[in-house]
Amino acid sequence: MPTLKLTLPQATKEYLAEQSKQGGFKSVADCVLDMLEKDRLRQLKKKIEADIREGLDSPSFIMTQEHWDKLDRTIARAAGKSNGKATKNKGKGLSRRR
Repeated sequence: MPTLKLTLPQATKEYLAEQSKQGGFKSVADCVLDMLEKDRLRQLKKKIEADIREGLDSPSFIMTQEHWDKLDRTIARAAGKSNGKATKNKGKGLSRRR
């Protein structure tokens, strides 16, 4: 694993040493890696939540039978089917609410 050398204020060094001890980490480096990973996951969660909110706030779209049929054909083509019907469901396509 690549290394990174940091120059930290004494107070920060002491804080990391204490956090490492309290967290049961083998080293301060392990503690810092854990902190960074938790921050990365927190940021990812924030982005996912924003994307979900954006989707929920966007206009809704009512799927007609024509839309479902077109989607079925697109999926079948992507799966390498030549007849445009999804054979797994015996040509009925995707399950859908009606």
